Amino acid sequence: MDIKKVKRILLALSDIKAAVCEQLLRNARSAVPRSFQGQMGSYQEGDLEREVSFSMAQLAQGQHRAIADALRRLEQGKYGLCERCDTLIREARLKAIPWANMCLWCQETTEKKVGSSSNELATA
Repeated sequence: MDIKKVKRILLALSDIKAAVCEQLLRNARSAVPRSFQGQMGSYQEGDLEREVSFSMAQLAQGQHRAIADALRRLEQGKYGLCERCDTLIREARLKAIPWANMCLWCQETTEKKVGSSSNELATA
């Protein structure tokens, strides 16, 4: 794996995510609410646009943090190692998700645990 190339990709992705997040937050702040009466009652037209923009901005911010973490791991010589089990993350996974911090098995295990605990909370 060419570390210099990976660093260039991560830096470019970081710049893109920062710009996207900034634009989404601008969009959310500039959404002008307009009230109208519809079949489902009154509704603020700009509210949905604002909510979607804020949600997408949160996602972009999370990805931006993950990319920053990947750059930190790269500088520490730990890029490409799973943070849970210390095994090598497959190159195909890193090409698809350059900021990946876990091998596929650990990622899936973590997602299953998070999914099952949120299901338990929903049924409680």
